[in-house]
Amino acid sequence: MVNKEFPAGYIIPKDAPLQLSGHQPQRLVQFLLDNDVQVEQTVQAFSFEGIDFPAGSYIVWMDQPKRGLANTILESGPDLSGIQGLTFYSPPSVWSNPLLWGTARWVMPERLAIQTRPVQNPDPASGSLERGRAEAYAYSLTSLNAFQVTNDLAAQGVALWRTETAFQDSGRFFPAGTIVIPGEPNLANQLSNQYGMDLSALRSAPTNTIPVRLLRVAVSGDSGLTEALKALGFQYTVLSVANINAGMLADFDVFINQNRTWTSINAAGRASFLDFMLNGGQYIGLLNTGVGFARSAGLTDAASATGNGNTIVRLSYDPAFALAAGFRQQDYAFVNTPLWFTSLGTQPLEVVATLDAGDFVVSGFWPGWPNSGAAGSPVVLRGSYGPGSFTLTGIDATFRGHPENTFRLIGNAIYEGLR
Repeated sequence: MVNKEFPAGYIIPKDAPLQLSGHQPQRLVQFLLDNDVQVEQTVQAFSFEGIDFPAGSYIVWMDQPKRGLANTILESGPDLSGIQGLTFYSPPSVWSNPLLWGTARWVMPERLAIQTRPVQNPDPASGSLERGRAEAYAYSLTSLNAFQVTNDLAAQGVALWRTETAFQDSGRFFPAGTIVIPGEPNLANQLSNQYGMDLSALRSAPTNTIPVRLLRVAVSGDSGLTEALKALGFQYTVLSVANINAGMLADFDVFINQNRTWTSINAAGRASFLDFMLNGGQYIGLLNTGVGFARSAGLTDAASATGNGNTIVRLSYDPAFALAAGFRQQDYAFVNTPLWFTSLGTQPLEVVATLDAGDFVVSGFWPGWPNSGAAGSPVVLRGSYGPGSFTLTGIDATFRGHPENTFRLIGNAIYEGLR
């Protein structure tokens, strides 16, 4: 029998700036409670590893009956890649809810002398609203909730915009992909108080923006992808091969492809896809099939390679691109039969995200990954084809509806269709 060593506990802050937003920790704590894991909150503020944590931070002490389950949910997991003779029938071989749900948490090796109280329900995400004169308000797409709110506002006909480049306002920096709404205090208060959004007051409205509208989204993919779209608040239509061959792509702004090959559609379907692109469509190609479709269609001649395994990996996002909006510059993703780009080809492409240049595997099973050549390689690309644009990704952003943090990458890619 192997004795598992547990830490003293895990620390989960409630809100920004230690979290991307207050929604992810609320979701994680509710998940822990639903699984009968005991969660507590600190009565007072405290410091740990040079970081000041406010009162009300969540603590999961590991001297509890379900510590094994709690640790399985909260730890990063081991790297199993070097175990000789090890095979897996079906992924995933590893899971970490904090890493894949976008929730920051700290591991406490030794128990701190802090007073805590039991939690029955997580606190609602508490939004914030910057006071003062506002020509407009801005928020970041740092949560699934932010996408839901944005799509709801667009459905209601509220004027809102997405910034195409970074901008500054009163000495503050706002990245590309920021959402801007009118300077209406009632609307801002509603988003902050009812929906837990964090809003900044802008002294002047940015100029390099594009209006947000409801996009018509066509999908060819599995249930993990459609679950992600539901969580993001997008309406979508699933297209069959017959639909594509019949020219139905002409009725849509965005086509997300996970499982259709170029050879699965006929000549009419291929022509209709290229017409879709030349009329300003946005193509999102997921994993080997979606990337191969783009290559066969002539959108790109970028070369790629694939690995054998499934792991949690470290990503580096380039915040200059709106496609990376709401992500930390260093973040995490799940890969199953991972794909990375070995050459960008002859057409101009933007590298939005790469695998970390160092030890990019956090945990899981990918035999031989240190010698794969994947370190530092691109895994998310963006390009254009005439008036149309495309996003290609080698990470499994929606795997079985679980890695909720990277659902937002698909949401950002859909908004690229606003161009």
